[in-house]
Amino acid sequence: MPGIQGIAAVKTNWLFNLAMCLGLSLFPTVSLAAPKEYVLAPQSKWVVDWSQDNCTLVRDFGSKEHPFLFGLQTYAPGYSFQVTLAGKEATALRGSSALTVAFGRGTPVSIRGRQAGTTDIYGPALTFTARIADTVRDDSEPEEITARSYPDLEMEKRIDHVTVESPSTRVVLQTGSMSSPMNAIRKCTDDLMRQLGLDTEVLHNLSQPVRPINGAVWARIIQSEFPVELAMQQRDARVILRVVVDAQGSPTRCDAFQRLSNTDFNDRACSIIMHLAKFEPAQDENGVPTPSIYSQNIIYRQKY
Repeated sequence: MPGIQGIAAVKTNWLFNLAMCLGLSLFPTVSLAAPKEYVLAPQSKWVVDWSQDNCTLVRDFGSKEHPFLFGLQTYAPGYSFQVTLAGKEATALRGSSALTVAFGRGTPVSIRGRQAGTTDIYGPALTFTARIADTVRDDSEPEEITARSYPDLEMEKRIDHVTVESPSTRVVLQTGSMSSPMNAIRKCTDDLMRQLGLDTEVLHNLSQPVRPINGAVWARIIQSEFPVELAMQQRDARVILRVVVDAQGSPTRCDAFQRLSNTDFNDRACSIIMHLAKFEPAQDENGVPTPSIYSQNIIYRQKY
């Protein structure tokens, strides 16, 4: 990738296979003292892994003796990513019930649906979904591609650090300007969209994104079919759905991504989408309906 070199791409495959399989382990903590702050500088260059169905951006922070990994993974254009943090500084973060993330000087946003685990290389690990933005975001907004300016080059330039905070711990990653890494991962997602037969120039200039009409209906049905593997292991999980929607608002293709061996579950989830889902089509910059992409996370929670 032009301007993107560094750690081996094989690390990204290992990292996000892990991230999708992490068991949920949340133990609320309460602290009245000021949070302990860790300010971590980069220890490697950014690297982008162009996978068959996703794009992954990772970088090491901290020190060579105690590296801290920051990773972003996405399946479609936009600013919604699956975030992975891994390193000893993540210990207190993954055990908190009140966790926030802020990009640059943006308002901290609550993190939901996080999963925690441990890695052999980095130690404690945490994964969650977040939208990159340096302004206030409405928490009721669904995790999907929006018609906000994309790419927002000025925003990417402004963001030069990421802060993840719990009541007891604050981790600040000194990323430097996100312009170059965001541009690199955008080239990857654009390539994914071209493989799906979509016009990336149109996707970058939508006046209205795809909007689900009956999303609550099909999401509830999909969630009701909890994967047997997870139920037996008493684990939570997330499934990423990516749907191609035509200019009439009908789904023409569905892909479900998760790291379980139960591939039949993927087929059932997408079968529900293809038979039940209805959408308002996206509109191009002139307001004309156009084929586009819809991406959504569905989170499964065990009742312990």
